[in-house]
Amino acid sequence: MPAEHLGWYQRRDNMALITFCKDINFPVSVDIFPVPNLEYTVYLSTFRNNKMTHMESSLTIQAIKEALAKSSLELKPSLFKPFLASKKVTVDSVDKEAFYKSFKYMLRVTKKISEGGLSLKIKTADAHNQLIQEYCFYDAVHLHPRLIIIVREDVDTLHLEVMPF
Repeated sequence: MPAEHLGWYQRRDNMALITFCKDINFPVSVDIFPVPNLEYTVYLSTFRNNKMTHMESSLTIQAIKEALAKSSLELKPSLFKPFLASKKVTVDSVDKEAFYKSFKYMLRVTKKISEGGLSLKIKTADAHNQLIQEYCFYDAVHLHPRLIIIVREDVDTLHLEVMPF
């Protein structure tokens, strides 16, 4: 589905194109270029939206879970951001942008309080319900997890919730 352009926002000698994709809950690209490059801005926005649409069709729940684990283990939230934009992902926050901000904050704090690299242990939260898992990230020293992410897998969606420390 093509993106809907919300409009141009002029700021001094630059222009920003604000694009909103109907499949997700927040604007996907805001680019600021000098005024002579407006055509390039439209091209870039269209390219990004086409790339996201192609990625969406080939995206699996397993790929999203792997991206979440990799992003958390490497403490790089930006690795998970394209996957979070998928309509196959739902979050426990107000919206996906708020979830991403809290996820980014939690990874930054985890990096500060951890010693050494992180390791992942996936626990089943409930013995009767195998679809709810806890992704527990441990460092080399502490007995308790440094970060816990609750992952609930439905038929074609993945629901995420980041637990506080």
